[in-house]
Amino acid sequence: MTKVRAVVAATALLLLTACGVHPGVAAIVGEQSIPTSEVETFARGFCAFSAQPGRPPIAMSQLLGQSVDSLVSNELQSRYIEAKGIGYDHAALAQAMSNVEARAKQLDPSVRDDFLAIVKKIVINALSQEALGMASLKAKGTKDATSDDAAAEGQKLFAAWAKSAAIKVTVDPRYGASGESAGAQGSLSRSVSKVAQAAATGGDAVTLPAAQVCISK
Repeated sequence: MTKVRAVVAATALLLLTACGVHPGVAAIVGEQSIPTSEVETFARGFCAFSAQPGRPPIAMSQLLGQSVDSLVSNELQSRYIEAKGIGYDHAALAQAMSNVEARAKQLDPSVRDDFLAIVKKIVINALSQEALGMASLKAKGTKDATSDDAAAEGQKLFAAWAKSAAIKVTVDPRYGASGESAGAQGSLSRSVSKVAQAAATGGDAVTLPAAQVCISK
């Protein structure tokens, strides 16, 4: 999952606005909507999936914002991969999903299957992007390139494509960093307490109500 998170940075290269997001929609990538339900499923699933003893509490608002970023980037990656028509290492996908599924047994059944489906899409895109990176390095004459080298090259190619494609991304500003990171403004924003704002940006999550915090059990 570490490599996957790197693609989030490419989102900052795009035009993000906060107008035109409808109720029940967290973000719109081009004409494709990302439902709030999908964002919440991914955030809840990741909260439980990443739980480990001693991990500090994390504000759910922070996880929701990060989830929006991840899902927006994943949708952009899907478009990029489709445009390039590249395949991926199916054995690597099977191995990755086997590891994820084993750990996902601790998830609430109400979110497990949907969470795994989202993760599978993310892994497929990451592997496809890595394959593109490896092909690019070989074309440049690079020898003994590692998977990390390929992932980094693939990320560079994706970032360049995202910038040139200029696909409009609209994000509901209620997801904090997702909209604010691009200076988004809009009518959907709502009053949030100073405590919640601090927690959303890495502040003291322990001061929030239990329902608004991701806690390792």
